[in-house]
Amino acid sequence: MEPESYIRTVILTLSLTLSSLLLHAQAPSLFDHLYGRPIVKVTLTTNINDFLENRKNSDYIPARFSFTDPYGQARELDIKIRVRGKYRRMKCDLPPIKLNFDKDELEDLGYSRLDKYKLVPHCLASEAGDDVVLREPLVYQLH
Repeated sequence: MEPESYIRTVILTLSLTLSSLLLHAQAPSLFDHLYGRPIVKVTLTTNINDFLENRKNSDYIPARFSFTDPYGQARELDIKIRVRGKYRRMKCDLPPIKLNFDKDELEDLGYSRLDKYKLVPHCLASEAGDDVVLREPLVYQLH
């Protein structure tokens, strides 16, 4: 192997290795942390009347997101939420929710700056509504 070719190979290998390390060194998202645990208690507190009255617009309203961090410490984050979706926004008892966290606050807690999440609760307050929530991911997989 020629010296120039060897040097290029070494530089390319080092670049790929460093890139890989940097990707893996990124902080996990808040939900990566919550997903990896067997039972997670999360509380979302807001004025439910204000939330349900916002079905026809996309205005955010204040909420509080409470959870336990990896060290067993209770955490509370002030966030904003809004109704999302189109059909379920009008038809469901509890429409889908968009959570909007503060990026800087997430970073201060050691999480990545991913700040917007979609939450799909049950649609109808019945056993049939629970069944629909369980079937929905299957429909997306088939699609």
